Formats: sequence, C-alpha cells, structure tokens
Amino acid sequence: MIIKTTMWKDVGIVRSKKSLGQALKMLKQVNPNQAPANREEIELRNLAQVAKLITQAALDRKESRGAHFRSDFPKKNDKKWQKHLIYKIG
Repeated sequence: MIIKTTMWKDVGIVRSKKSLGQALKMLKQVNPNQAPANREEIELRNLAQVAKLITQAALDRKESRGAHFRSDFPKKNDKKWQKHLIYKIG
C-alpha cells in the first residue's frame, strides 16, 4: 500500500525533482537482495522495481510531456527529449 500511496502522491501527474527524489528514497528501502519467501514478497519486489524505474525515468526527463507535468520543467522540449529512455541492469 505504501508503494501505491507514494506513486500517487510523489510520482503522479504533477511532479517535481523534490517529490521524485523523496519517492525514490522510499522505494530504495525495498531490499531486492533478500530472497523472497512467498508469492506476495515476489510481487512486492516486482512492484517496487517497476516503481523505481518509473520514478527514475521521470526524474531523468527534465520536461513536461503528455499528461505528466514537471512543476520545475513546465515546458515540453522536443529537441532534447522526443525519444525513449532505456535502462539496463548493471
């Protein structure tokens, strides 16, 4: 439930560097190195990983695009940001 609340409050439609940083800090507390004991722990780890990726991408993209508004970057910047962000492990 805390992931859902954090994503809605800090990574929702209106976001900022501050709110995204707060969300990422909270999401990093979910320990991916600990072996999951059951299905619920596997699902929690997967939810946290997806939430971290969404939050990091929103933090990296310094513009407002589509329905997502960065209060610290209110304008769209096609010249720099009209592309996909790709993240790789390692």
